[in-house]
Amino acid sequence: MGLFDLLFRKSCVAELRPADGYLAQPPEYDTIVHPGTYRFNNRQVDILGFLPNGKMSATLFLCHTGSGSCSEWGTFEFSRVSHDRTQEIWEAIVGNAGIVIHAIRHHGEVTLKLEVDR
Repeated sequence: MGLFDLLFRKSCVAELRPADGYLAQPPEYDTIVHPGTYRFNNRQVDILGFLPNGKMSATLFLCHTGSGSCSEWGTFEFSRVSHDRTQEIWEAIVGNAGIVIHAIRHHGEVTLKLEVDR
């Protein structure tokens, strides 16, 4: 059972270029996730890009209601563990916790669901 079960939707802004030092796509396969910002209910995930080894780098934020400021939770490297044309699962292990991102493409929109398990 997930400690957090949060849903993120891609923001309305256009896809961003990858951050410096990152690739727009993994070198050996295509993915439905692209660099950019995903937001929902005072939460934010910034997909920075991909590393040459195929891992995805993402920064997670918790945004504070009212002030609009966000606190960075951390930047993590995610490995793709499952995929098909419309869904992907990415996972990062941080200490004794696992962070899982479920990416789903539905009618051209990518939705992220984030789970943190201990």
